[in-house]
Amino acid sequence: MKNNYNKSIITLLTGLHRQYSNKPLSVHLYGALAEYKGEFWGLSDKELFRCLEVYAENLPLTEDAEDIAQIYEDAMNLSLESFDEEEDY
Repeated sequence: MKNNYNKSIITLLTGLHRQYSNKPLSVHLYGALAEYKGEFWGLSDKELFRCLEVYAENLPLTEDAEDIAQIYEDAMNLSLESFDEEEDY
């Protein structure tokens, strides 16, 4: 049975829209196709699906980067004085 990449693409884009509803689909398409630098004319459905798949797999890593940066910044702003010395850990 032939893989229907059209359905797979739509399913993947629908999932991205649900998970990241604050971003328009054009942002996801741009991110997935950025390596083509606008030269994606004639891109097969299979190739488009693979690009979207790789983009979707790596997206949470980029979203979490802001959280990690904030955690790092918060940790750098800690001082020993902020801990109560009498507490047992």
